[in-house]
Amino acid sequence: MILNTRPEFYQDRFHAAFAGIGLPILDCPVLAPESTGVSLPDPHSFDAVILTSQVAVNLFPSRASWLSKKAYVVGPGTEEAAHAAGFGNVVCTGVDAADMERNLAHEPFSKALYASAEDVAKDLSEVFPNRVQRVPVYRMVPLTDMPAGVLSAVTGNEQIVVPLFSRRSAETTTALLGNANVTTTNSRLYAVGISNEVFAAKEGPWQCRAVAGRPTLEAMVAATRDVAEDIGLISKVMQ
Repeated sequence: MILNTRPEFYQDRFHAAFAGIGLPILDCPVLAPESTGVSLPDPHSFDAVILTSQVAVNLFPSRASWLSKKAYVVGPGTEEAAHAAGFGNVVCTGVDAADMERNLAHEPFSKALYASAEDVAKDLSEVFPNRVQRVPVYRMVPLTDMPAGVLSAVTGNEQIVVPLFSRRSAETTTALLGNANVTTTNSRLYAVGISNEVFAAKEGPWQCRAVAGRPTLEAMVAATRDVAEDIGLISKVMQ
């Protein structure tokens, strides 16, 4: 089984990507996006917008005064969402925050609005203090208790692979499991992180931890498949 802890917003994309592994997927969104309700500054003061998640794109106002700006995004999912939202000039700067920071340094924008979450791994307004203004447009609200059905599956005898796409989701998942007294002895959980940063905060009740080769959805699918093979959940014949 695969435990999907991603926000509900990403559920369809997750299922489409991981379906090919051939394991059942149990959904348990541990974080839910919520608008901050913040008022945005005058769009005429900016010539670009920075968007680092599909959630940010979804919660950003779809007004022509903003959609006419150049949109700098990270990752193919955010790029696709920006096009769908109506941005006409979308520049994908890479697959992670390091790529974006490196590429933005060479971009010719004068002032960019960074529409972000309240909690960010990399604050681009600190990296580019004179060119980027950060405005948190959403927050991720953590789940307070692990649902009974998920907890039953987790503490059963089934082996479960848990892909973790962010440090925040890993911290929340680990806390929920800890609060429910889930340990390495009463569960069979195997974590796959999108980066080493995912596992920087807490250990978690994992039988093992693996890290994707690149910070992309495709690499996460590949790493999850590798773990499933290693623990005998699937065989190479099934691929």
